[in-house]
Amino acid sequence: MVFCFQERVTYLFLAILLVLISIKSFTSISIDEATSYIVFFKNSYLNIYLNHPSDANNHILYSFITKTLMSFFGEHRFVLRLCSFISFIVY
Repeated sequence: MVFCFQERVTYLFLAILLVLISIKSFTSISIDEATSYIVFFKNSYLNIYLNHPSDANNHILYSFITKTLMSFFGEHRFVLRLCSFISFIVY
């Protein structure tokens, strides 16, 4: 399979972007991520669904998926960002 120059540049850019995002996912967490963790991810699934204040940090589907990932892989900052990382790759 022969790639033209534009395709090579595109794949190189995506590879570099993926590496940078991977590195960033291991850095310290921000105040928004900490708030989401303390307020939403520590609660039960029912509390996430029923007790959701009008807050920009509360995305119910994201909270459900992240809470599930944290129950499987533990409480680590990479796992906290894993849902966003997977969504980026899929999108």
